[in-house]
Amino acid sequence: MQGKSYSYSNPISAVADIVRTDGVFGLWRGLVPYVVRGALLTGTQLGVYDQSKTVVKEYLHLEDGVVAQVSAGMMSGVSGNLLFRMAAC
Repeated sequence: MQGKSYSYSNPISAVADIVRTDGVFGLWRGLVPYVVRGALLTGTQLGVYDQSKTVVKEYLHLEDGVVAQVSAGMMSGVSGNLLFRMAAC
C-alpha cells in the first residue's frame, strides 16, 4: 500500500507542516515498525554472518582472514536482504 506523496521545499517546512497537522507526535509516526524491522534485519545478518564464517572456515579450510570475512559478509547481506525483500512484498 502506497502512502501519500508530499512535496516540501525543505526539511524545516516539512517538520513545521507535520507538527501543524499531526502535532509533535506526528514526527514519530512509523518509528516502531522501522525499529522492529531494523532489529530483525540486524539480528538475522549477525546470525547468518557468524554461521557463514564458521562454515567457510570449516569447509574451505580458510583461516579467519579477509577472504573468510568478506565471504561471510556477502552471504549475510544477501540472505538478510532476500528475507526482508520477500517480507516487504
